[in-house]
Amino acid sequence: MVIEGYGLTESSGVVSSNPYEAMSKIGTIGQPVPGTHVKLLDKEDPSRPAPEGEPGELVFSGPQVMRGYWNRPDADAKVFVGGYLRTGDVATIDDDGFIAIVDRMKDMIAVGGFKVFPSQVEDKLYQHEAVREALVIGIPDTYTGEKPKAFVTLNIGTDVTEEALLQWLNPQLGKHERCVAVAIRDSLPKTMIGKLDRKALRAEEGV
Repeated sequence: MVIEGYGLTESSGVVSSNPYEAMSKIGTIGQPVPGTHVKLLDKEDPSRPAPEGEPGELVFSGPQVMRGYWNRPDADAKVFVGGYLRTGDVATIDDDGFIAIVDRMKDMIAVGGFKVFPSQVEDKLYQHEAVREALVIGIPDTYTGEKPKAFVTLNIGTDVTEEALLQWLNPQLGKHERCVAVAIRDSLPKTMIGKLDRKALRAEEGV
């Protein structure tokens, strides 16, 4: 049995976990472990709670949290808010206390003052039968600051054009989520453990 959980280098052990024998929710990182408190902060202003019903930055406190970075008070000031550790992850918390990670704060795309979650655009791309892998990053735009651009690899034996994918994708997205282009590639960069590497893709694209 695989039990999904969540932890950070800055936490000694896990922060949350799906229960072993009680109700669990696939796709979430479970509920906070005993003695751990979690909440969501506004994505733009960490001094305020996230608006009701909206994703926010996940922060937590508990006995597993580090005391601070070694000789780095400047870093401590950025990562701690009112005794809670900022994770840099955008999440939701449902009525049962289950936490779902939506995206990373640093991966969010700023489109004309709106924040776009790359993972939500990628999830839509994965619904196309031809798409095997997908990554979405922000590219510079003179009017809105950034625009999403999608990069995909295709399943063997499928045949679709970049323009056809773009025309299929954009009508299903919100106005600010719409991509300027879809690029089909033979491969996408991956980390040493085989995970799609958005940072490396940005470097390849010079953004």
